[in-house]
Amino acid sequence: MKLVEILARELAEWPAAGSVATQDKNELAVHFTSGALPAPPKRGEYEWDFSSRLLYFRSQRALTCKADDWDAAIVTRDQWERERTRIELAAEVKKVTGLAEKLRKPTVIELRDRIRAIDAEDVEAAKARTLRAKERAELVVLLAKEGFALIGGGVE
Repeated sequence: MKLVEILARELAEWPAAGSVATQDKNELAVHFTSGALPAPPKRGEYEWDFSSRLLYFRSQRALTCKADDWDAAIVTRDQWERERTRIELAAEVKKVTGLAEKLRKPTVIELRDRIRAIDAEDVEAAKARTLRAKERAELVVLLAKEGFALIGGGVE
């Protein structure tokens, strides 16, 4: 991961006096300088040389990982802000996309499943009506054999 990405994810606030951030080979700390950069900045074997800077300080907390581009990255506040904005927008897009998927897919599935359930209920109701009609007809025949006559509601 690039240093600008790590800083955008882990650094909540850019130091007011910091103009650029760098990372040394053997440390997870991020270093900030103030003022204009020397052109070109010098990098030793293990660290950046900003000895001409008026202010050079380390962050109060270490980063969680070493940047892949530690030996070349010099991150400005503008780069950090743009990357934070990009990450925030990507998270919002992901959230909105996730919500859209949740709203779209379950609704279709729920409607399809509800239609199937209603169809199954209709089939069961039709079977029950058929069974009751058959039972009723059998009872009318039994009662007729016994000499009973149904008035209003018998089989016609």
